[in-house]
Amino acid sequence: MRAVNVMYNTALSQFIVLFELAMDRSDKARLPSKRIQNIIEFLTYSVYCYCCRGFFERHKLLFALLLSLKIQLRSGTLSMDHFNCFVKGGAALDIAQVRKKPKDWISDMSWLHLCNLASTLPLFRDLLESVARGDTQWRAWFDQEAPEAAVIPDFDDKLDKFHRLLMIRALREDRMLLAAADFVTEILGKMFVESVPLNLESAAIEATERVPLVCLLSPGSDPSDLIYALAKKKKKDLKSVSMGQGQEIIARRLIESGVTTGGWVMLNNTHLGLKFLSEVETTIIKREDIDPEFRLWITSEPHPKFPIGILQMSIKITNEAPVGIKAGLKRSYTWVNQDMLDSVPRAEWRTLLYIMCFLHSIVQERRKFGPIGWAIPYEFNQSDLGAAVQFLQNHMMDMEVKKIKDFVWAPIRYMISEIQYGGRITDDCDRRLMNTFADKYFNNETIIPNYTLFPSYVVPQGNEIAIFQGAIENLPLIDSPEIFGMHSNADLVYRSTLPVHSF
Repeated sequence: MRAVNVMYNTALSQFIVLFELAMDRSDKARLPSKRIQNIIEFLTYSVYCYCCRGFFERHKLLFALLLSLKIQLRSGTLSMDHFNCFVKGGAALDIAQVRKKPKDWISDMSWLHLCNLASTLPLFRDLLESVARGDTQWRAWFDQEAPEAAVIPDFDDKLDKFHRLLMIRALREDRMLLAAADFVTEILGKMFVESVPLNLESAAIEATERVPLVCLLSPGSDPSDLIYALAKKKKKDLKSVSMGQGQEIIARRLIESGVTTGGWVMLNNTHLGLKFLSEVETTIIKREDIDPEFRLWITSEPHPKFPIGILQMSIKITNEAPVGIKAGLKRSYTWVNQDMLDSVPRAEWRTLLYIMCFLHSIVQERRKFGPIGWAIPYEFNQSDLGAAVQFLQNHMMDMEVKKIKDFVWAPIRYMISEIQYGGRITDDCDRRLMNTFADKYFNNETIIPNYTLFPSYVVPQGNEIAIFQGAIENLPLIDSPEIFGMHSNADLVYRSTLPVHSF
C-alpha cells in the first residue's frame, strides 16, 4: 500500500503486536484446527481495521481487495494468470494484432481485455465467438445500469464472483469497484467492505509514550477539534503548535514538558517542518525517562519526505467523511448517544435528529459528483452537523418550555440551510440547492411515524439508540444516485472518473 501513498508505510513490529493480540483475544477452541482458524479470522479483521484507520476512504476497498486476492493466491484458488488478467488486462496487446472487433460499441481497450481473457483463461476460450454471435444480448447487458448484478450472456452460470469481476473489468470498468465489493464480501465477509467509524479514544489508549499518533490531513478532515475534545474528556493538558519557520523552538519546549509531566502535545501541519520530525523520532527512541502518560499527536499532509521511522512506529489516523449514506449515518450515530436522544422529551426530536444526520450525509456525499454535485466542493464536516443538531435541540427545548405543539418550519429551514450549512456556501445555485434540501427534509410530512425518505430508507422509531443503530446496519450498502437528487448518468460519470488505475 505504500506504493499507493507513502504515508501508508508500516512495519513488521506493528503486525507482531496485532498477532499477539489475536492469540490472546480470539475465541478459544479445543480442536487445534478450529483454534487456528479463529486466530486467523480475528487477526485478518484486526489488520484490516488497524490499516484502514490510517487509509483515505478511496483506498480502503483497494486494500480489502488486495487482501482477498492474496488470500486466494496463497490458497491456490486463484492463479497468477487470474491475477495478471485482473491487474494488467489486455494493456500489453496491440489492437492491430488481435482478432478484429465485431461491433463499434466495444471500445478498443475493452476488446483487448476480452482477447486477453479468451487467450489466457480456459473458461473464456469461447468468449470472443459469443460476443460476435450474440451481439444483441451482449449490448443489452453492456447498457445495464448495474451489469454486475445482471445475467451475463452465455457465461452467467459458469462464473464465480472473481470471474464476474473480470468480465466487469473488461467491459464496464466504471462498475468495477462495485463488483470488487461483491468479491470481497464473498471471500472475507460484509464487514470488510463497510466503513469502520473512527474511534479516537481507542486509538489514544492503544498508543503509548513511544507510539505517536499521526493524523493524515485532507480537505475537510482536520481532527484537531476531536483531539481537543478527547483531551478535555480525559482531563489531559493538551498543548499544540502549528509548525513552520521558527516554530521548532516552541515545539521542542512543549515536547520536553510533555515527556516530563505526562501531558499531551500536538504538532500541527508538520509537513511544513519535516526536519524537526527527525529530532522528534530520536527523542522518542533514545530518551529513557518518558512519562507513560505522554502522548504525541502529529498532523500532516501526505509528503514523500515524511520520516519513515515515525510512520513505522506510529498509529496512523484519517478523519475523512465515510463513503455512502450508510457509512455516514454509522459515523454520526457513534457521535450521537443515548443522553442526546433523551435530551428532549418529544418523539419528533429523535426523528428530526435522524433526518438531520441523513441530510448531513447527503450534502457530504454529493461532493463525489464533482461540479454537478456542488459547484464548489465545500468542506462540510462534523462541526456543521454539531451546530445544526445543537440548534434543533435548543429550538425544541424552547418549544417544550413554551408548550408549543406545532412546528413553524420556516425558521428551522433558514437556520439549517442559510446559517449552519449556508455559512460555507458561496455559489447562488448551491445555496438554492441547500434550501431545496431543507424544504424536502424539514416539513410536517417528515415527522409522521415511519416516514420514508427514499425507498429502503425509512426513519426508524424508538427511544433506544440501539434501534437506530440496528436500522442503519440494515440500510443498502450501495446508494442510488437518485437519493442525492441526481440522474443515473451522474453515477456513470462519477465512477468513470474514479482512480481505478490504483488497482
